[in-house]
Amino acid sequence: MAMFETSSFVASATFLGAVIALVMTALMWNRRQAPGAAAVAWLMIAAAIWSGGYGIEVLLDGIDDKLLLVPLQYVGITTVPVFWFVTAAHLTGRIRTVSPRLLIGLLIIPTITVFLTATNSSHNLMWHDAYVVGDAGSVSVIFDRGGWFWVSWIYSYLAFF
Repeated sequence: MAMFETSSFVASATFLGAVIALVMTALMWNRRQAPGAAAVAWLMIAAAIWSGGYGIEVLLDGIDDKLLLVPLQYVGITTVPVFWFVTAAHLTGRIRTVSPRLLIGLLIIPTITVFLTATNSSHNLMWHDAYVVGDAGSVSVIFDRGGWFWVSWIYSYLAFF
């Protein structure tokens, strides 16, 4: 019972984070003419997708069920750094507007990553193996990472820095 309570708490906390991110999205979207506000709104949408997806994953026990949510989570995981970069660039005055060309360029690696995550069973570029650890009601997925994961990871951290 204690383990179930742990996963329920984690799921509740991540769902709360997703709701807060969506509320922030609405607030920022109403002020989207302010420098960086639209970028923050998109950042909050990405965070809500990541957080909400993880909240659902935490509640599931089976590896197959958990792996179905990974591509959805990666939509958020891979775009948070991009929108963080755009937000920081706006707020520091490095860019005034985001051109479609710039945004498409910044989203190439995240798009490839989400595609490779969704099709991982065909090539194992994101992970070679995935397994669950923990007790029933508090199970986590552990991955043996593949080569493209590290490309995406480096790209994400470069965007953050």
